[in-house]
Amino acid sequence: MKARAAVCIGLAGVAVVLSYTVQRLVDAAGEPPLSSVLLSGTIAYYWRVGIALLHGVVVASVAAVGLSEDRAIAALRMLPVPVLGLGLLCVVAVLVVP
Repeated sequence: MKARAAVCIGLAGVAVVLSYTVQRLVDAAGEPPLSSVLLSGTIAYYWRVGIALLHGVVVASVAAVGLSEDRAIAALRMLPVPVLGLGLLCVVAVLVVP
């Protein structure tokens, strides 16, 4: 049970990061500057975060239903490297886009 929970939490985190990054890159052309987001609470920013969180919950729920304990243990052995690489790519993508 603990391995399944760990994989579900990890996949949810990856889904949130990927969802936010893709939405950020798509909206980069028409996004307001960060100072106006912080000062006025721009709705687009909060929607983007909310949708990313929703994607994480959906991915975790699907993984919890369809993942056996044996497969979760195997996934925990092989997932750290791809997740780290994907995370670094997302960080670079978000930092490069103004």
